[in-house]
Amino acid sequence: MVYLLNPTRVILVFSLMLSVVVLPFGTGVGAQSVVPDYWPTNGWRTSDPEAQGMNSTLLDEMTAFIENGVENLSWALHSFLVIRNGYIVYEYYSLPYDQDTLHFLASATKTFVAALIGIALDAGIIGSINDTVVDIFDDRPIANMDARKEAITIRHLLTMTPGLAWDNDNGYNIMIASPDWVQYVLDLPMIADPGETWAYNSGASHLLSAIIQQLSGTTTLAFAENRLFGPLGIDQYLWETDPQGIPNGGAGMELTPRNMAKLGLLYLENGQWDGQQLLPEDFVAASCTIQSHLTTDPDGNPASGYGYQTWVYPYLDAYGARGSGGQRILVVPDHELVIVTTGNDAQLVPLADLLLDYVYASIYQSPALPLVPWQGVVLVALVIGAPLAVGAIYLIRKFRFRKNSHKVLKEGEELEK
Repeated sequence: MVYLLNPTRVILVFSLMLSVVVLPFGTGVGAQSVVPDYWPTNGWRTSDPEAQGMNSTLLDEMTAFIENGVENLSWALHSFLVIRNGYIVYEYYSLPYDQDTLHFLASATKTFVAALIGIALDAGIIGSINDTVVDIFDDRPIANMDARKEAITIRHLLTMTPGLAWDNDNGYNIMIASPDWVQYVLDLPMIADPGETWAYNSGASHLLSAIIQQLSGTTTLAFAENRLFGPLGIDQYLWETDPQGIPNGGAGMELTPRNMAKLGLLYLENGQWDGQQLLPEDFVAASCTIQSHLTTDPDGNPASGYGYQTWVYPYLDAYGARGSGGQRILVVPDHELVIVTTGNDAQLVPLADLLLDYVYASIYQSPALPLVPWQGVVLVALVIGAPLAVGAIYLIRKFRFRKNSHKVLKEGEELEK
């Protein structure tokens, strides 16, 4: 309740509600978007925030908060990029990192692998998202076979619902210590029907990389170079492989933050890049749609769901890639934003606060457009209701503080722990 009763954020919420009424906003894939007036294939262009409808003062205040507001925040946050309408409007790096530094993506790698699956589907290399995994790897003897394992499909791998007995605490380390990562995952016993239970599983992501290499007639890296990295202009990268030469589908990719952002822009533009449909639009739509409802992400942030190797955050109107340590590629379709962060301790980075209090708050309202009748009614209600709501909240909080000041302070102390 303290979060909801914060007057500053109440005002921000009402502003966002007004923008929904006044502006032709959409949500997610298929929403009308600003077509970039250039493509950053050969490099990103920068812009003054004001030219893209954002307040530079608030963004400068965010820099001050990063450097001075929270102890060790600048140590934990290696980079922070804000891109709007295809232009970099904010770019922060802590020493020794800069725009040319390759950074370990950790599990944010998974979203790149998912994009490659979408590309392979579109090219006919993969017949269907419902193709079964055991049929794809029919050249391998697989242990613990039963009807449930025979039913695992590519879709189940994408949505983290294969039903395999993956140990999320130690499974990854056991897998990378094994002589054959793919065989290790395929041989795992089943603990649930495919599609029944969501469980984070980096082994499933590695199987996706192996599927591309199995079916494409080339390595997953070469496929990425030809079908994704090349068209996007990603020419700086590293990607570790397993003992069989298959790129690690669960982690292991290294990119610069600017090149990470290119995947975000590709998803923001519904898979289209410079006149070419690199990624099927319906695949992007499924990626930002909740396939499995969740309570939190691995960092403890509220997360309402998981798509195709993507995290979906309705409370931020965002979705995208997430890797341990603070690696993020967030797409915010309603605001034409791509957010990229890298770091080494996500627990120290209040990302939601940075977005809500600075990035989202810095977005100016566009000039009002002609209103249809229902918009006018709602607009009047919001204009009248917003100050009344804030005033009521203020009086309620003031009354509660005077009546139970000791209790309020005690609750506040508990919330800070």
